[in-house]
Amino acid sequence: MFANIFRRETVEAIYPRDVFENDAGLNSTADAVILHGVFIGSAPDEQGQFRMARATRQVGEAPHEPGSLFLSPYMGKAYGAFSLQGGSKGAVIENRDIMEPHPEEYITFIDELIRAAQNLCGPPAQSDVGSGGDQFRGLRGG
Repeated sequence: MFANIFRRETVEAIYPRDVFENDAGLNSTADAVILHGVFIGSAPDEQGQFRMARATRQVGEAPHEPGSLFLSPYMGKAYGAFSLQGGSKGAVIENRDIMEPHPEEYITFIDELIRAAQNLCGPPAQSDVGSGGDQFRGLRGG
């Protein structure tokens, strides 16, 4: 699928808020071994179009394609909604209403996703190291 850095609604259509919230919850568990998020498959072209899709990755897995990026959301304010009275033991205390929406977290994630796409570089330029390049010619010594 293609999104456009100049048309935020195209990004939000591919990665809507309800999916973001679900992914953030799944990624925020202590035993998560699979991360849920967004794969950016290309830098934007002149018109701002870039490849983007919902995706999963194993924790620590590197991107499969050069010039690509995987972003995964985590719980923000909702993460600290509960605590234990007395520190590590005791009754559970609700610190804030867990049903209170936090649209700013989704807005911030989409902003970061668009910024990441804008800053995404293509594959590194082919180096002439080891291919007879000029950088190793000349006098060496000491």
